[in-house]
Amino acid sequence: MFWRSRLAVWIREFLAGVLIGIGGIVLLACNSGGSELGKYAGALLFSVALSAILLLKLNLYTGMVGYLPENPPVFAFDTAMSVPLNFAGAFLTGFLSPAAGSVRDLCAARLEKSVPQVLLDAFLCGILIFVCVDVYKKKERLIAVFLCVPTFILCGFEHSIADAFYFANARMLADGRAVLFLLLAVAGNAAGGLFVPLLLKLASRLERPRQTNPPEQSGKQ
Repeated sequence: MFWRSRLAVWIREFLAGVLIGIGGIVLLACNSGGSELGKYAGALLFSVALSAILLLKLNLYTGMVGYLPENPPVFAFDTAMSVPLNFAGAFLTGFLSPAAGSVRDLCAARLEKSVPQVLLDAFLCGILIFVCVDVYKKKERLIAVFLCVPTFILCGFEHSIADAFYFANARMLADGRAVLFLLLAVAGNAAGGLFVPLLLKLASRLERPRQTNPPEQSGKQ
């Protein structure tokens, strides 16, 4: 029963990677003309991928990692497995799609970033993804998705699963620098995804009134 349920989770993780890949396809298609309008349209339409993932209850690494502290160990296992399975879905979509005209330039620019810059950009993306996923979980509204996703794209932040699609579509996965970049992006996304919930948990604890022991009453003599 355990492995049967895990298989269902892994299928959902693979499909989440495929949808992120589709988001990457539309982003590259909109950017191919080089217009400002296309850039903004692509950033907005990429939101459809994350919206579909949330509505279909699929498992995306960047949307799961922020919930590690409040879940049992099996969730940590599923989150760890989401990285290779999300990558597999994104890689497959990237390889099956014709290489977009601008994708190699996009990937080359990523490889020019320093290690601290990659970590920072992935960290900030992780924050935004946690925020939009958490808003959806609590409010069942997608508005935060259509705000946070274009924000991280237009700011040049790094989403590890989307980057996996770009490198696959550019046929650059054999480059060791691309592999290192993806590993750094995974780490940065995790740090960003955990940053907000852990600080909110700390703030919640600090806001609780301190319990004081009632004064001891002396008995009558």
